[in-house]
Amino acid sequence: MSSASSISARIERIPFSSWHIRILGIVGAAHFFDAFDSLAIAFVMPALVALWSLAPSNVGILIAAGSVGQLIGAIGFSWLAERFGRREALRWSIWLVSIFSFACAFTWSYASFFVCRLIQGVGLGGELPVGVTYINELAQSMSRGKIVLLLQFCFAVGVVIVSFAAVWIVPHFGWQWMFVLGTAPALLALFLRHLLPESPRWLASKGRLKEAEEVVSRLERAAKLHDEDSSALVDLGVSPVTAEQPSKWIELFSRQYIGRTFYNSLAMLCTSFTGSGLLVWMPTIYNTVYKAPLADALAISLYSTGVGLVVCLLAAFIIDRIGRRLTFIMGFLGSGITMLALYGLAQSASLAMIVTLASIGLFFITFNLLGAVLYAAEIYPTRMRALGTGLASGWLRVGSITGPIIVGQLLTMFSVRAVFLFFAGSAMLGAAVVFLAFVETSGRKLEEISR
Repeated sequence: MSSASSISARIERIPFSSWHIRILGIVGAAHFFDAFDSLAIAFVMPALVALWSLAPSNVGILIAAGSVGQLIGAIGFSWLAERFGRREALRWSIWLVSIFSFACAFTWSYASFFVCRLIQGVGLGGELPVGVTYINELAQSMSRGKIVLLLQFCFAVGVVIVSFAAVWIVPHFGWQWMFVLGTAPALLALFLRHLLPESPRWLASKGRLKEAEEVVSRLERAAKLHDEDSSALVDLGVSPVTAEQPSKWIELFSRQYIGRTFYNSLAMLCTSFTGSGLLVWMPTIYNTVYKAPLADALAISLYSTGVGLVVCLLAAFIIDRIGRRLTFIMGFLGSGITMLALYGLAQSASLAMIVTLASIGLFFITFNLLGAVLYAAEIYPTRMRALGTGLASGWLRVGSITGPIIVGQLLTMFSVRAVFLFFAGSAMLGAAVVFLAFVETSGRKLEEISR
């Protein structure tokens, strides 16, 4: 019988192959529709405002409903992934998104839409950390970063597609069809058990070593590895973890892991404050502060989604080469410096200069937005990896909820210079946290990192 250590070692020897592409395509499709369903609200909101005569405060509450749901889902589905398996939690999250996306299309009032959107958000919040945890546990250490960021690329593509699709669908077919299309992932959920194996690392951590061995053997055959290759296995020195060691939230705050949990959570918050703030508020700032026409402000916003695609591909091919720490420090410092420049030039620069600097800042912080959950899924052992990833994703959601509120208050009480200073301060604090507290995970086996 294989041990948990040999299961991990066997996964490490499986090269990137068509099998990885298949897994990446399936989970990537879930990621794609996560983006589609997450952002659909932004494009149907004008129609809902007219339909139900919504006040600005009602609009804000509807948008926040999805974010609050995502926060709950990030925590809840991570626990389910530890208890019932990565594949099952992923399948349930997709079902929840699909069912309540369909329900959103048939809502009859503000209240009914709020409830459906809140519950849909729970599924949306659960898909990301569970999907990243699953991919992390199936990838070789030397290419883990690339594979996870290619997964994130699917989300970035979804952002672009929903932006263009909504322009055509909403005026011609009605806002309801955006949510009807959002039910497409149900086809994935229906066949997911047959399309994806359970994570063998998770199976081994639960003492289900025979099942883990069967999964790894299937993967080895798909990669054309042979039994005689087992002689090359390296013992990772990891003791088998059995079902007698259950996943516990409290272990994230144990003496061994509290430092990682605290500093990673702080970095997630800094990332979200700067990244979400730039994405959400800059179109409004262009329009209200710098008097850009609304159409131009929205066009600039669409351009920003293209920046995300470029960064995603670039990050996928450098993060394993230069390491997580250097990538994150570069992202924080690059963004922080450009935000400081905006702070100094906010009242004198032209719109073109403001847009250029904001785009540069967004370019750099996007490295951190993309890599944040990757890192969180690497620094904890298998028995609590999904919990740690879910907590990190939860802090990203907290930042995306509270950050825009803080920016709104700063604009009201002070000026746009205070906003840029807030972005700069968050980014610089994040750079300090990474420099002082983050361990390098690039090229290291998950079992080695989590010791």
